[in-house]
Amino acid sequence: MREQPDYAQALCALGVIDAALGRKEDALSEGRRAVELLPITKDAWAGAEVLTNLAIIYAWVGEKDLAIKQLEEVLPIPTDELSYGKLRLHPYWDPLRGDPRFEKLVEESKKPVAVEQL
Repeated sequence: MREQPDYAQALCALGVIDAALGRKEDALSEGRRAVELLPITKDAWAGAEVLTNLAIIYAWVGEKDLAIKQLEEVLPIPTDELSYGKLRLHPYWDPLRGDPRFEKLVEESKKPVAVEQL
């Protein structure tokens, strides 16, 4: 990070680590900065990964509303980051389980993405 402070993927990974360690403000700052550095308009694949990691950060630091909103934004983007199976089973999403909004998103992820949505 010292040598490449604007490397979005590493910055977002650091945000996930800080979220796991309970460093909420650091995690949020790092995740949001990563999204600024690498928007999906610049790199659709890596940008979607960074957006997904930001949703994980939000979920892990207890910002469920922001996590759900972030998932709603990234789900229409075709990527393997948020498949039905990953949403249903991966422990990343455990903090959101039982929330009806999350469960609705999980069900919606079963449906294929229409070309018009892209």
